[in-house]
Amino acid sequence: LIVKAPSCSWLGEGCKALVVDGSTNSHEFSVDGEALHGLWSQLSVGLVQDACEFVLAGDLASGCRLLRSSDQRMWLENDHNRHEVDTPIHCWGCVERPQWAKPFALNDDGTLSPAPNPHSLCLGIHRDGTMTRVVFVARSDASRRLVFGGPAHMDAHFEECRAVAARRQARAERMEAEAMALLTPQLRAQLRDEGIAKLPSVVPAELVRTARGELNRMLGEGEHAVGAFKGALSTANATLLAVVHDSPIPAVLAALLGGNAAHYCAHLTSAQIALRFPGDGCIKGAAPSDSAAVPPANFDTHRRNWHIDGCATYFQPGVTDHFGVIKNFDCLLGVLLSDVEQPMSGELCTYTGSHEALSRFFARDGAIEQVRMRGNTAFPQDDVDDLFPRGVAHNLGKAGDVFVANYLTAHFVAPNTSPDVRYALYFRACGPSFEAECSDDGSCARSMLEPWAHWPGSASPQEAAQEAPQAAAPVDVRCVLAALHEMFPAIERNTLSDVLTACGGDPTIAAERLIAQ
Repeated sequence: LIVKAPSCSWLGEGCKALVVDGSTNSHEFSVDGEALHGLWSQLSVGLVQDACEFVLAGDLASGCRLLRSSDQRMWLENDHNRHEVDTPIHCWGCVERPQWAKPFALNDDGTLSPAPNPHSLCLGIHRDGTMTRVVFVARSDASRRLVFGGPAHMDAHFEECRAVAARRQARAERMEAEAMALLTPQLRAQLRDEGIAKLPSVVPAELVRTARGELNRMLGEGEHAVGAFKGALSTANATLLAVVHDSPIPAVLAALLGGNAAHYCAHLTSAQIALRFPGDGCIKGAAPSDSAAVPPANFDTHRRNWHIDGCATYFQPGVTDHFGVIKNFDCLLGVLLSDVEQPMSGELCTYTGSHEALSRFFARDGAIEQVRMRGNTAFPQDDVDDLFPRGVAHNLGKAGDVFVANYLTAHFVAPNTSPDVRYALYFRACGPSFEAECSDDGSCARSMLEPWAHWPGSASPQEAAQEAPQAAAPVDVRCVLAALHEMFPAIERNTLSDVLTACGGDPTIAAERLIAQ
């Protein structure tokens, strides 16, 4: 149902329509002792690309039922059958009573009313915060009543849909081109060698500014304790998720982990907030800028408390204390929302090459099981210099830079001796091949033994071509069978064929097996 008036300009540019907000809710109720099941979804006015489609059961001019196209057990319904101004209108339905659907009629002036309509009502709007709800209003209320368009407006809608699709395609192609420009052979080589690489200026400055402003707003409102912003708070806040969804990051992940950008937009639904305030990690009582704030012994303690994500800890009860399960993934993403240009500014620190060292650690007998049951305490943190001989890297950068790290890259956070808050968000991503191999608890042991098992794009295209196994020359099975029959004349050809198949078509292995028999 395309909205012709009012313009609802506060919703943005473009055609408007009736839309359904959120998911379908269910409830139970009884009538005359019979248990019945209801379904409902909130109805509002929104952009036409999000329109809810309806199926007309009857004649719209004289009165028909408007059934929700995606679930025809639901229909246009006035709340509790009330016929008064500001009665909410929903998509509702009773599974056992489809005959309860009420008829609506399209009037000559383009308004939509219940049929019959003794109270002279029609569908209209009620602004509720950021939402534009659908309610009954008086047909005479020109400022609030909804006027729906005819065929010409439908044509405009389809034209807009085509334009939106074209813009989305152009944006996707631009993001893909930007991602491929960032992923140079040198950067891919660094990623494989060190376990982490920086992609400069990936997130546009406007997204960075807006996300940092949102974090400041959240801090100011005080809904969460300040300490939660230091890594204990994850959120589906749309403004924060936009640094991923509206940047080339999904295209970067698709190029590295496989799949397409849409896969990562759909799966990256939580941002971990990671702020580091001046003085965090420093000696208590020392001014952050004082050299005494982080003596060597203090930093040594920090670096020995390295970890990899997904291994159980007591850091956040009820969230990270999942002893018995390793929640591993493919890629850790760190998005800087502020400049971090000097060491000891609360930056992410990593052990260079630790991803390969930890894969060797996990290959030891029983190591994976020990980490599964004991979490991060199972790692040999006192032997850190022997385990990671290449030392610590301080990952510095500017707002908008993105760090891409292998899951197995050991890391920790440096103390913050700077005068500024370090603003960052973290995301965790899995590619389609990881998801295809993971067990019922969501973990995948193979990626703990083979760091790049699910990173088809971590090597440059030229390197990937060189690493790919060369196809064997085609084998003439008839000639091979003839040769085997000449060597083993007492064995029937069918048996020889079965042995050859069991040996993968390799005549040498087949001959050795036949000799052994």
